[in-house]
Amino acid sequence: MFQTVKDKEARRESGEFYTSEKAIMRVISPLFLDGLNERLQKSWGSASSLKRLWAQIGPWQSKMNFLDPASGSGNFLLVAYKKLRDLELKLVARLRELEGKDTQVQIDGSIGLQVHLGQFHAIEYDEWSSQIAFVAMFLADHQANRQMETILGVSPDRFPLTESAVVKQGNALTISWDSVCPMNGSTYIMGNPPFNGPSFMTHNQRSDTAQAWQGIERFGVMDYVANWFLIGARWSSKKGVRVAFVATNSITQGQQPSVLWGRLSALGIGIDFAYRSFSWDNGAAVHCVIIGFSSSPKPRKRPLWNFPNIKGEPELVWVSNINAYLIDAPDIVISSRNKPLLPFVPPMNKGSQPTDKGFLSNISTTEADVICKEDAIAGKYLRPLIGGQEFIQGKERYCLWLVDADPSDIKSSKILTERIEKVREFRLSSPKTATQRDANRSHEFQELRQPKTAFIAVPEVSSENRDYVPIAFFEPTVVPTNKVQVIAGGGLSLFGTLCSRVFSVWVEAISGRLKSDFSISSEITYNNFPFPEPNKGVNASISTAAQAVLDVRGNYAPASLAVLYDRNAMPTDLRKAHQQLDRSVMSAFGMKPSATDEHILAELLTRYEELTSGLLVPEKTVRKRSPKV
Repeated sequence: MFQTVKDKEARRESGEFYTSEKAIMRVISPLFLDGLNERLQKSWGSASSLKRLWAQIGPWQSKMNFLDPASGSGNFLLVAYKKLRDLELKLVARLRELEGKDTQVQIDGSIGLQVHLGQFHAIEYDEWSSQIAFVAMFLADHQANRQMETILGVSPDRFPLTESAVVKQGNALTISWDSVCPMNGSTYIMGNPPFNGPSFMTHNQRSDTAQAWQGIERFGVMDYVANWFLIGARWSSKKGVRVAFVATNSITQGQQPSVLWGRLSALGIGIDFAYRSFSWDNGAAVHCVIIGFSSSPKPRKRPLWNFPNIKGEPELVWVSNINAYLIDAPDIVISSRNKPLLPFVPPMNKGSQPTDKGFLSNISTTEADVICKEDAIAGKYLRPLIGGQEFIQGKERYCLWLVDADPSDIKSSKILTERIEKVREFRLSSPKTATQRDANRSHEFQELRQPKTAFIAVPEVSSENRDYVPIAFFEPTVVPTNKVQVIAGGGLSLFGTLCSRVFSVWVEAISGRLKSDFSISSEITYNNFPFPEPNKGVNASISTAAQAVLDVRGNYAPASLAVLYDRNAMPTDLRKAHQQLDRSVMSAFGMKPSATDEHILAELLTRYEELTSGLLVPEKTVRKRSPKV
């Protein structure tokens, strides 16, 4: 009800996404509730064991406390309180069964109850939300007491009200959490902090983030939610608390894992349990993860939930380790790299960037026809151009490519002269000094990276609805823009490896995201991919299978890559060709054809770890010294 009342834009600005009870249970069950229920089950036949458990769930002996440092209207605390009162009710009812009417368990007034409102603590930025959370806890207590009276015939008398949940209104990134909740080994921190990505943060949120990450490099790539992970990890390292948060799945992708877990690992923090990416079920188009972490010794096996259908129910697997990418693999993180990990791999670069307001680079088929008819000189400089849409959607677009053009041609062509002048005016109006400077060469794209040989084109962004990354060959007469990644001179074997399921699994796990789509970069995705060592026989097998993929594609011309690679529309013979290619590529890595995506990624990360821990160490930035005067 509160979610529907509060202004949608205000919630978007603050990064608020309200949490359903299903999502809350995914957090609190493995964090503390499953362990308590398991102990209750094991103690079911022993009154003395039940009493020990009963004493330990309260605040007086073990100091068991709960904190939500981004509480909103208090849903996490409400659900946690209700579940603990339910557990206590079962325990007391069982004690009565075991000890009969002569039991010494007393429930008159509040005497004997171990679960108290005072164990539940919250920090909430919004004043209205904090007030709702405060009042809602009294209502949850009243409901629990009514249930107790129905089952046991007695319930606490709460009047006058002498105890309440502790709700602090304020900024959780500037308030010390131990001023709100005791911090010790029996404290559990949980919640659903604000999600805003770096480009959506307010000025105040950026300031809070800079303060939280003070002294730590590259924090500017982090989502706002990472601040809560960092502060929670500090308390876990210092006091042994256990933490579990809902977060955007982007903190497990791209550049963020290396920054976040570079710091958390240094604090001795490890992941206790996790839910991999799932679709948010509470009115927001967001993909989320749940991560539970602490500094305490980890169990030999840890629960990890996978979602075969991102909008469906999870499947539980028990694993020996959960790393920053939420898979069972070594604790390594992938950092940005300026060149490929292996020396035999050709570089990937972005195509040329026009910065021309489209006067040179955005020419339709109709406009190209007019140019050819009206101005033969301009027409001879027309070349096909591919950006993201043209590459994937198969749309036609042209550009005027005037690099090394004859100056007399430019001067004698009215169309070229007019368009170049408009580019010059556009660049001069830019607030960027470099763009203004490049107005002096307005006949060229601002950044020139045109390949001189045939090249492999890789999309900068690829839809999550594809099982393979759509990749293609182009001749050097085609001009790729900066929205396309280019590998000049790459052959069939490289093309086949990038078209394979093995590379797709790597892209899904390691790349960043643009909404729910994959953002493929040279620095993170390609340069860190641990390609198999060159082998004449293996390369020939991959090349043959890759050519078969291209041949099948040709049978469906002029169908676009977007159509051919849509998961629900992909032709059967094309899928079979890809599956044969998968077998060849997996064989090159020493993987079995039956390997799951999780096994593939684990093998790739293991190979990456072997390469970077040996002779091929991660790159270091070399600072040039100023010359002595």
